Amino acid sequence: MVRSRVVDDEARTIASTRYGYDVLGRRTLVQDNNTTTLRTMYDGLGFDVVKESPVYANGGFTDTYNTSIQHTPAGYATGDRYRYLDDGQGTSEKYQYIEDNAYQTVSSRYTGERTMLYAHGSPVAINRSSGTRGYLGTDILGSTRSVTDNHGVQESYYDYDIFGSPITGNYTTGVDYGYLGKPYDSITGLYNYGYRDYSPQVVRFTTVDPIRDGSNWFAYVNNDPVNYVDLWGLRPTYGATSRDIDVPNVEYQWPTTEGRITSAFGSREDAVPNPHPGIDIAPMTPGQKGQDILSAENGTIIIVGMSDGGSSEIHIEHTNGEVSIYKHHDVQSVQVKVGDGVYKGEKIAEMSDVGSLGAVHLHFEIRPSAGLRQKDAIDPVPKLPDIPATIHLTEAVERSGNTLKNK
Repeated sequence: MVRSRVVDDEARTIASTRYGYDVLGRRTLVQDNNTTTLRTMYDGLGFDVVKESPVYANGGFTDTYNTSIQHTPAGYATGDRYRYLDDGQGTSEKYQYIEDNAYQTVSSRYTGERTMLYAHGSPVAINRSSGTRGYLGTDILGSTRSVTDNHGVQESYYDYDIFGSPITGNYTTGVDYGYLGKPYDSITGLYNYGYRDYSPQVVRFTTVDPIRDGSNWFAYVNNDPVNYVDLWGLRPTYGATSRDIDVPNVEYQWPTTEGRITSAFGSREDAVPNPHPGIDIAPMTPGQKGQDILSAENGTIIIVGMSDGGSSEIHIEHTNGEVSIYKHHDVQSVQVKVGDGVYKGEKIAEMSDVGSLGAVHLHFEIRPSAGLRQKDAIDPVPKLPDIPATIHLTEAVERSGNTLKNK
């Protein structure tokens, strides 16, 4: 648990807030002094928010009528999980006097309690404890620009400077989502980008780049928010403009130093999945475990775990948005965890047969972006350097007709 305490000696106020984080570094709890705790629940290992709502002291959501996701027989999610039940306090005041009336405990984060409704990971509506509802309007970048009521009447409007500093708008009316749709803390003036907090006042992230890429590890979108956005505090992404700007260049290396390519990308008849979404590299000595698996490029670990098919896997997101995937390693040999930055050539695990019993090998694939499936994978070989002399083709691959084409 982390605590923020902001004291204004001129206004004689104190704003005290506690923040809780999970093992993946995601902010899960926010509690202003003497108020109900706000809990955020995420989807899987990512930053897509499933639900955000006040909770009781035992951690359960205040909407105890339904604490989980319900589905209709057709398979569609119902709205019941967003139902809010009044806790009976009947007040939205979030302050009291302390120290013999010398300082007032305040919080301008928002007035009253509310439950956010999300679609595809973005906030779209608010159910407030007062019984009112607000609908969020956004611009092309996803920044919250307006809030309207049930009848379409505008309640408030928001403006930002080019780097996200709020210019107009009231963040005490139940809306604390601002620039790029990121949660805004009006006490600290920081946006929560998932992996890092961002300060629009100084135009910098508050912590270093997880992979320490480049010469400035705190810079925000290369100081060019007109053409770039940063979705999670990891890398600048080319934004919605007409000017053609190059995205960061990525040059992969082979994910192991030696071995035998036993299966190429594409169609194959003797194994599943078919078509094959990547390449398989086995050790020179069949069945020998323990060979190093290396990161093919600088990046950030976004997944470490097991697939539905029982294979161990590691996903690394790179600065161009692509994701390299490594499977079938020994789970005890894993050197990284979600959120870690890794360098090109850094050891991340050791080769084994997890999910492919008896067939020790590394399955390596590249997908254009995070969240895509195997069917979206692209041939990794054209993105790799020429096949080194220490990596050989098996006869089965040569007979398959799947040509391993380099750049």
